[in-house]
Amino acid sequence: MAASSSIKGLTPPTAPIDGSKMRVAIVRTRWNAVVIDALVAGARAELVRCGVAPENVVEIAVPGAYELPLGARAILPSHDPETHLDRGSASEYGRFDAVICIGCLIKGETMHFEYICEAVTNVRSCWPAPLRIASLFLYVPRVPAVGVSLTA
Repeated sequence: MAASSSIKGLTPPTAPIDGSKMRVAIVRTRWNAVVIDALVAGARAELVRCGVAPENVVEIAVPGAYELPLGARAILPSHDPETHLDRGSASEYGRFDAVICIGCLIKGETMHFEYICEAVTNVRSCWPAPLRIASLFLYVPRVPAVGVSLTA
């Protein structure tokens, strides 16, 4: 089946990406380690492919998806909400050029998935413009615990 011309996506960069001078934080959740570990490994591999030195990638764990935006905000320098200008030093981890948040919510029989997705989006939307973070929530029906295999 041919791809529809009405479906648009990101076009690959035409110039090589030089991440050699970048410092990146990966804020990841502790829950759902099988899924998260695979996603973190993939993110690290892509960063290295883009020239980011492995020692310039710092991994920070937070308890769950609800804490992802709070963890990201804690490691970013302070910003003045009126002027959006940097007015403080970075966290104990130092300064970062990018922050990647990796978490996983699995839809179960309760409304937990919806509550946490909404809460994460609402917390994130209160930040000043330069600190906006994209969130991607995927609905994946609950999978049986036995026989599940994930690879990076």
